[in-house]
Amino acid sequence: MGRDMTHTADPDRPHPSDTGSESLDQHRANPACPGDPTDLADPADLTNPADPVGLTDPADPAGRFWFAVTADVIRSRRLTPRAQAQQHIQTALERFNALLKPASKVAMGAVPSLAGCLASSFTLGRGDELQGVLVADAPLLAVLRHLRGLLQPIQIRIGVGLGTIVTPVDPEDSWQMDGPAFRQSRQALERLGHTTLPQTFMMVEGATETRPGRQAISSQASRLQDRVNVLLALTDELMRRWTAAQWEAIDTLERNPTYRAAAQVLGITSQNVHKRVRAAGWPAVAQAEELANREIQQFLGDRGGRSERAGRSRSVEPGQPPVSLGGRS
Repeated sequence: MGRDMTHTADPDRPHPSDTGSESLDQHRANPACPGDPTDLADPADLTNPADPVGLTDPADPAGRFWFAVTADVIRSRRLTPRAQAQQHIQTALERFNALLKPASKVAMGAVPSLAGCLASSFTLGRGDELQGVLVADAPLLAVLRHLRGLLQPIQIRIGVGLGTIVTPVDPEDSWQMDGPAFRQSRQALERLGHTTLPQTFMMVEGATETRPGRQAISSQASRLQDRVNVLLALTDELMRRWTAAQWEAIDTLERNPTYRAAAQVLGITSQNVHKRVRAAGWPAVAQAEELANREIQQFLGDRGGRSERAGRSRSVEPGQPPVSLGGRS
């Protein structure tokens, strides 16, 4: 993290890419998540003529897609003292959930692009498994990075399922919910086996569909699954090499507009902030996150549906079933 660089950072220069003058939120391709992750669309718009082959689930007429995320703590039995490790996980999840709620956008030290991405809180469940649900507009890789960062030094394997949910969305307890998104998430986690590396795998509903008339949907879902998993493998490999100082520098930089501002928070020089994030490969990670988000939102847009940001804001009461979602432009 202290290696020589070919150039040093301008303390007043916005940090994300070294190629432009935008702040992080302006630089990222993915805009902020909707202010309310459970907005209802106009009932008149629930019909989806762009889905003629019927990818939608009969139990969810709108066919809204979600990210179901299931994670498993690596070498959990070796974590000692056990009670302290459990408390660390609980505290990390509380901070993570707060980061993803709509109100976090205006909180001090917030990451605006993540605010409003939470559909069902992340909680500890069976054994040492974590589970939660994100809206499909969520910048997936960035969200998972923050989850890993908050859990440090505890490591996790992550399975992600992109698909429908056939039960009402419970904002507090995802363990009572069901649907293809959860089955895909579980299968994705099982694909990772018992690896001791902090890896992630994603599976998309419809990627293995073989019924006549659904090959086009299956092909799109398979392509998305393959492309995103390549990006996940890249970012996971880079992040597992990050030092605690690099995690801290990147997190602080993302919450502050310039190297100088981040340096003031960290109590180090702007040049040292720059060195840490460059040594961590942060520019490559940020670009991979943006590309994955574009791929996912393009898939959702091609699949057909209504953009949540275009819908009228009307909160879903606990127990109501999910409704339509399209992708971001």
